[in-house]
Parts: sequence; C-alpha cells; structure tokens
Amino acid sequence: LIRDWPDLQVTDTQIKALIEYTRLQLDNPHHQSLTFSLIRSLISRQVVLLQLFELMATVRTVMLTSHQAGTRQQCRAVYIHFLTAYPMATRKLEDELDFLLVNVRYEFPTGRQSCIEAMACLHPKLPLEVIDGIAEAWFLALAAQIAKETEAEVLQAILTTSHVLFNRLPPGKRKDNLELLLIRWITASPKLSVQRAAWKLFTPLLSS
Repeated sequence: LIRDWPDLQVTDTQIKALIEYTRLQLDNPHHQSLTFSLIRSLISRQVVLLQLFELMATVRTVMLTSHQAGTRQQCRAVYIHFLTAYPMATRKLEDELDFLLVNVRYEFPTGRQSCIEAMACLHPKLPLEVIDGIAEAWFLALAAQIAKETEAEVLQAILTTSHVLFNRLPPGKRKDNLELLLIRWITASPKLSVQRAAWKLFTPLLSS
C-alpha cells in the first residue's frame, strides 16, 4: 500500500516497523524486489526518522560487503536515489560522499568496485557545484588506488569513473590544475608506479 498509495496516511510506528523489516531483508535474494521498492517509497515520501538514516547506513555497508552481485547493485541504485532525491543538509551529504571517497580503497575488490561504480553513477546526478567541490579529492583518491590496484575489473572501473568525473567538470582552473598534476606526475615523479597511474588516467583524457 505504501508503494501504490503515496498519499496514504501511515503512522511513525508503522513506518518504523517497515524500516526494520527492510533492514532484515536487505541481503535476502528472495525478497529483494519488495525490499528495495519499499526503501524507494520511504525515500520518496521524505520520511524524517532517525531509523531511515540508520537503514541507509546499512544499505551503503551492504553495498560493499554483500557476496551477491545483485544485492550490491540494488544497494547502489537505492543509495544513489537517497543521495539525489532525499533532501539533506550540506554537511550530511558531505559525510555520505566522504564514505565513498574512503572506500575507494576498501579491503575486498568486490567492495571497491561497487563503491567506485556508485561514484560513476552518481556523478551525472549531482549539481555541478557539488562536483566542483569534490572533484579534486575524488580524482586524487582514484589515482592513488590505480597505482596499487591488482584487479583488472576494479582498475577499469577506476578509469571509467575518473573519465566521467573529469568530463563533468566545466572548463576552468580546477580542470586545468588536474591536467597539470597528471603531467607533473608523468614527467617528474620518482616513482614508476605513480608515472604509470598518471599515464593510465591521462591517456583517455587526450581523446575527450
């Protein structure tokens, strides 16, 4: 009913019960269609309850930790919906974006890849002023991970995400500074791993 009748009046107690149900079912492949549909409905209703934020903290964790690719994908999609459709204070959004930044170097490759793919999907949905504020930190984190990444699929996700991020930046000082930084790494870094990482990032940008 909460999905099909958005104007239906539901008490906080009922919503809390729904949130607890969805939290328990997040990693259950047999109930995921209903579970993630309910979460989307709660986000769209702009439910203001601490339990919703706690649920989304669980969602973002399962996005990294689940052993099921389908669960990670569903969590990514609903987490991105939360970040782009739910009104939140600037500080709260910054905290959520910092979570992604930190987990570029998540311990396990499936989690790293899921985090980085979430970043790639999120870029086109964020306002340019937000992108401008996070671009340098995200770009540097991705570049640092390239230098030590051993998994081919994760490496490709990093390159794709970096390219998407760079192309979303408007022409200007910040974009020029990132290009100059890559050139400096290629030509002046004493570390071969850094030079190689910079080349991998810079080469796709030449055709942009």
